[in-house]
Amino acid sequence: VCSSDLYLVYVGRLDPMKRVKQLCEFFIALKSLFDIPLKLALAGEELVQLPKHDDIIITGFLDEPVKHAAIAGSVALVQSSFFESFSIVLCEAWVQRRPALVQGASTVLRGQAMRSSGAIPYEGYAEFEQAVMMLLEDGDLADEMGRNGRSYVESRYR
Repeated sequence: VCSSDLYLVYVGRLDPMKRVKQLCEFFIALKSLFDIPLKLALAGEELVQLPKHDDIIITGFLDEPVKHAAIAGSVALVQSSFFESFSIVLCEAWVQRRPALVQGASTVLRGQAMRSSGAIPYEGYAEFEQAVMMLLEDGDLADEMGRNGRSYVESRYR
């Protein structure tokens, strides 16, 4: 991913339990409906065969400075797992003032999103589409959500 590219970023194992394949399918559907200059960067070890698309970039494992730069340069972090709790990578995104899209079927992630005002939960394609488009169309909203996430982390964690 180039520094001038708009992209969503996922960081973690690329395995079935993390719903990364569904994330790719949602992204491909979004790209088929909207002519937007958006990419999806997947940072992690590929443990499941994922759909191929020119705008999906699989980076493999990233060292810490590169991972932090990838998150900082993103439109948003995506946390797609149904079984995720408050994760380190979500905390890292908020510390870097980036908003997140989180799997709304995870009650823990949904609760963190609502309490922090730093993430948008989604449960299906329609909600994913609306969340992505909202963040792309309103950079001020994305920035505000990122600041909210950082404040949330700073007020609760060390």
